[in-house]
Amino acid sequence: MTTNAAASVNKWGLELPSGLCRSCRRDPLCLSTAAEGASTIVTPTMRRTLFTVICVATLAAACWERHAESNDQRAYFVSDGHTYRVELTGWRFPLVHDPLSFLFEHTRKATLTMELPRLEGVVDGSEIPVAPDKLRYVGRVVITNRKMQVDLYYTDRRPLPWNDDYTLVPTDGTR
Repeated sequence: MTTNAAASVNKWGLELPSGLCRSCRRDPLCLSTAAEGASTIVTPTMRRTLFTVICVATLAAACWERHAESNDQRAYFVSDGHTYRVELTGWRFPLVHDPLSFLFEHTRKATLTMELPRLEGVVDGSEIPVAPDKLRYVGRVVITNRKMQVDLYYTDRRPLPWNDDYTLVPTDGTR
């Protein structure tokens, strides 16, 4: 770094304030090493690139231990009189409302319990009871040889996140 305590003159004959680096015309703390012929100046483009890399790395680290939303391939059922309660489990990512929650939240185990009138054949979505304040189902559930295919939609045509293929497994109801 070449600095001069007295005022120096640049190649155009203009006087430079004292204490400025002759190679880059900036503050002497700019890390310029003109004596060695190498310049290690941190430019605004380099700062933006570094900031972007740090942001992407932080986001990637926050998402590293997250699992994709998925469904368990087993559905557990129990006979409940003349209906069957079928329990579907899966992993869901919670809705977040601020950046910190996005960084610290992880997928959570979720459960859906449906009451089906039978465990063989086609069950229409309108046959599946829902709470009065919930949207009814459209679509169907097809069950063949303890294999269940769920293809249900809400009445506003949004698909259920539970649409998948399952293997039905009997249980005693203590799950």
